[in-house]
Amino acid sequence: TDDFSNIYNDENGTLFGALKSVLTPGGAEVFYEYDKKTISSSNRKVVASPEDSSHTWTKPKVYWASDYAISTWQSSSHLLLSAYTWSGRWIKQEEQVIDVSSPSDVKVVVSGEFYAVLIPGNSPSIKVYRKNFLESGKWDSYSININTSTTSSKDLHMDTGDNFIALFDEGTQILHRYVWDGTSWNDSTYTMLVNLEH
Repeated sequence: TDDFSNIYNDENGTLFGALKSVLTPGGAEVFYEYDKKTISSSNRKVVASPEDSSHTWTKPKVYWASDYAISTWQSSSHLLLSAYTWSGRWIKQEEQVIDVSSPSDVKVVVSGEFYAVLIPGNSPSIKVYRKNFLESGKWDSYSININTSTTSSKDLHMDTGDNFIALFDEGTQILHRYVWDGTSWNDSTYTMLVNLEH
């Protein structure tokens, strides 16, 4: 059959492409029977719903990377953050509730081995979560404090690379850059000399 998503027929037990019988050199014939089995923890679907019930959560967002996803939910003054890592199954890290003055101004950017959350007006301004390679599904947390000229996210632009985080503040024309050295995030900030026009 060309339909590889339906190679097993529940009605008659047919398993297309599978071995049905073997004739041994001694003349004995061995028959094989197959049954449908489900491997535990093999479900690739996950429902990203908040477990925390202390607030009313709305406006869900999901940010995808190659082998993990970040979900966020908002309340009037809080952000709910969850990380789901794929390691043969979905592993959810414990939810985090973060106090924020304006949840809609929060920005999330994902990279291969980490993700960063920009929270304008908060201290710390950026929270970084990096994969813990010793324990699947766990993330190590780091904080970066930046004094920005505004708490409005429209004037703050954040992006990431393989091992750095960059935040450009239009008000101060400063490019904040933090580079991962294997153990910590190091400041490597620049002052821009040319105004950027949109």
